[in-house]
This record gives sequence, C-alpha cells and structure tokens, in this order.
Amino acid sequence: FIYTTAKKDYAKKLLEVLDPKKKLIRLCLSQQDCVCSQGCYWKDLTQLGRDLARTVALDHTMQGFPAQ
Repeated sequence: FIYTTAKKDYAKKLLEVLDPKKKLIRLCLSQQDCVCSQGCYWKDLTQLGRDLARTVALDHTMQGFPAQ
C-alpha cells in the first residue's frame, strides 16, 4: 500500500504512474487518513493494524512519522 500526506487527487495521479495496471498497489491512504496537528499532517503507522516489525516505511523525511 501507499501512505502519503498528499491530498487524495495527487495520490491518485501518483498511483496512475506507479501502478497503471493496478496490479501492485491495493490500497492508497492519503492526507484524509493522516493525523493533523498544528496544521501539519503526519502518518500514524499504529493506526494501520499491521505488525510494524514487518513494515517498511520509505519517506523523504522522518518528520512524517513522529509517533513511531
């Protein structure tokens, strides 16, 4: 899955490039799925209900994951 702080429309366009045949990515979480605190959006991976020991987070900044 993809989890981004980008708005849903932007994320949808990104998926069209990354997975145009919709075979690799089953789920896309976007800004509406993030936590907003003081005007900043961040991803709370604990909300995913997945084993974080088996999860890879790839982001350009660690600021997107302050809860982890």
